[in-house]
Amino acid sequence: MVGEIDDFTGRPIGTVLLPGKTEQLKLFEPLTTERMESAAVKTYQETFAKLEAGDSSAKQAFAAVVGEHGDDPLATYHLKRTLAGELGVNIILTEK
Repeated sequence: MVGEIDDFTGRPIGTVLLPGKTEQLKLFEPLTTERMESAAVKTYQETFAKLEAGDSSAKQAFAAVVGEHGDDPLATYHLKRTLAGELGVNIILTEK
């Protein structure tokens, strides 16, 4: 958990349930303090909060984030998820 690591800075990715486990894990992308304070990350976090709340406007919000910060692979990932109809922060792992 983020609160368990001293001086950790990062933004949320979502939650996953690993095969054979019963408790979900929260995933975070480690970032420098400087990057965490950027406008792009702040916008991402506001948009992620919509996703976390199950707000259907998250799709449009991620589209705006990607439009403004097209080099953000995590925002692009969540945009693709929402365009595919996924809502919320639970990431479904599939075997390939």
